[in-house]
Amino acid sequence: MVRHEEDRGRQQYLRELETMIRFSHEKQYSKLFVRMIAWYPFGKTVCLVMEYLPQGDLYTFLRDRPALDEGESQQVISQVLQGLSMMHDAGFAHRDIKPQNILIQRCPTSTSPGSWWIKLADFGISVDINKTVTQGKWILDARISGLLAPPLSIS
Repeated sequence: MVRHEEDRGRQQYLRELETMIRFSHEKQYSKLFVRMIAWYPFGKTVCLVMEYLPQGDLYTFLRDRPALDEGESQQVISQVLQGLSMMHDAGFAHRDIKPQNILIQRCPTSTSPGSWWIKLADFGISVDINKTVTQGKWILDARISGLLAPPLSIS
């Protein structure tokens, strides 16, 4: 659930909805992004209904088990990079990649074992670069936080 009592909260949930709609309903993205099924406004809260991934998130998985071996790490990282590449190609930046936002569809210890299959989630601080760059806000944010290479920050 996302609270939207302030304008900032409202902007965040609208941004998350926009990104989830974009990346959860187009076939090319369905393998690497959590699917949003529905959303419901409820007072000052918005309830997001997403697909259920019983394996949970990567953070919890790694906290409760030994570290991944090199091959497993490569599978997970490769899929994360594929997802980020797809987002960047579509003009979006996730901006919150961490183990808690990497959900596990399948892993070697799941009920139907196989190779790793992860999905990216939590688009609350993602941005549509095309919109924010034209407004100049993203460039300013990136300059202030030191995330943008100096040659790119020259306007």
